[in-house]
Amino acid sequence: MESVESILYFCRHWGARNICARTKRGFTLLETMVALMILGISSGVIVTLFSESLHRIRASESAAQAGAFAQSLLARIEGGDVSLQGGNTQGEAENGFRWHLHAQPYGEPQDREAWPLQAQQVSATVSWGEEKEKEAVTLTTLRLLPKGM
Repeated sequence: MESVESILYFCRHWGARNICARTKRGFTLLETMVALMILGISSGVIVTLFSESLHRIRASESAAQAGAFAQSLLARIEGGDVSLQGGNTQGEAENGFRWHLHAQPYGEPQDREAWPLQAQQVSATVSWGEEKEKEAVTLTTLRLLPKGM
């Protein structure tokens, strides 16, 4: 209580009306503007981070779907559902994925002659997205076939 009385005494006797008036008022216009500016900048940063994280989630979901699709293509080759005529096959899936299968002999020519089976390196590439932001997943495996196929 004594501190309030001493402030009032100082205000009345020494003409410090600006100081006393300031202690009785709320925030100044400058303080309010600075607070709003900080709020605006921080909310802009938060919205940007949120948008970027949603974009990355969508990209990782697409990459996971493309990887699963590439695995299924390689499994369909082993099952005989997809043939590799001339070593290359390509197509487009209903979900917008474009795929390309490529098969080539594996190993050195003298090694291939000595092996009892024929080894093929098979690659499945699945791509998606626009031309500027085209992304792709490639999986490669070895396939063993009887000689002469």
